[in-house]
Amino acid sequence: MKKSLALFLAAALVLACGCGGAKDPTKGTQKASDRTEIHTEAQAKYLAGSYDKIDRYADGKKELSRPESIVLDFSDQKLKGDRFFVQVSTESNMSEFELYETSEQSLPITNLLLDTTYYWRAAVTEAGLNDAKLSQFTTTAAGPRNLFVEGVTNVRDLGGYKAGDKRVKQGMLYRGGRLNADSKETPVAEITEAGMRVFTETMKVRTELDLRRASNNETGGLTESLAPGVRYVNVEMDSGGGPEGNKAQIREIFALLADESSYPVYFHCSIGTDRTGLVSYLVLGFLGVAEEDIYRDYLFSNFGEIGSARLFNTLEASVIGKIDKYEGASLSEKAANYLKSCGITEEELSKVRSILLAP
Repeated sequence: MKKSLALFLAAALVLACGCGGAKDPTKGTQKASDRTEIHTEAQAKYLAGSYDKIDRYADGKKELSRPESIVLDFSDQKLKGDRFFVQVSTESNMSEFELYETSEQSLPITNLLLDTTYYWRAAVTEAGLNDAKLSQFTTTAAGPRNLFVEGVTNVRDLGGYKAGDKRVKQGMLYRGGRLNADSKETPVAEITEAGMRVFTETMKVRTELDLRRASNNETGGLTESLAPGVRYVNVEMDSGGGPEGNKAQIREIFALLADESSYPVYFHCSIGTDRTGLVSYLVLGFLGVAEEDIYRDYLFSNFGEIGSARLFNTLEASVIGKIDKYEGASLSEKAANYLKSCGITEEELSKVRSILLAP
């Protein structure tokens, strides 16, 4: 697949997207190395420490949720020309690759997969790539895999986490903030054209699951996805209802997640914290992800522009304590029993496991 540099930079540069305090992800980036960190310095420090210390790094008032860009620097190869071609692949034989064109002797890339080895090479012409020096780097394994979707805050992949002896697949289930403004008479897009390309081409979203309320027009007049070719599903969740007040909605959501044709799925409420956080907690908990990873994923929303901080005691009171009342020796068992109480069948639960878990 071929991409021009102009297309890449449109997805990478921060323009006027209504996200105050945003940083240009192409500035202050790091060079690719043996174990490359996709997170910003503040994000990485938080992920390396205690999950309940999020207030040291973010308070939900600035857009800090985007990943770091990784620079592929080939200036040491002393290539001579005005244009350069760069191939990037997760296959060592370069059988599948992205092709970029640039006028610089370096290339910033973003939205990379976790715990993945990337191979790349640069040349003055496309034909010269076959004989070009092959370099590689491997991304960090620490989740979450946060993404930069211009115009949207708080976007990340639920994949990459360990779940017992398996791992949640990346690129299947995404969480984040809204794509359009709340409570407008007709849809007003907040996602930019560059963000939409990431949404459809990088994330390859097939279903947009909107958890906002249409009955009071919180959905902003939306009846179909702003993204071309993406199925739009609205499930009105009660923002203050928690697990017990949203059982019918959870039943509907998991029926969608049990349908393989739905994927990849992007689900969101308004800012991607409370209702979105509840669904994320149930999915990750049911799949067997470690509780500390789930808590950290929930609190990572504070790096987004969400208006105010979300603290652990909020999650503990509104979700953890409610699910903990169900029978089970582990969170996975308790979550499964809660989901069954919503009317979700064992067959559907097995289907969700088979779709979202990798060996």
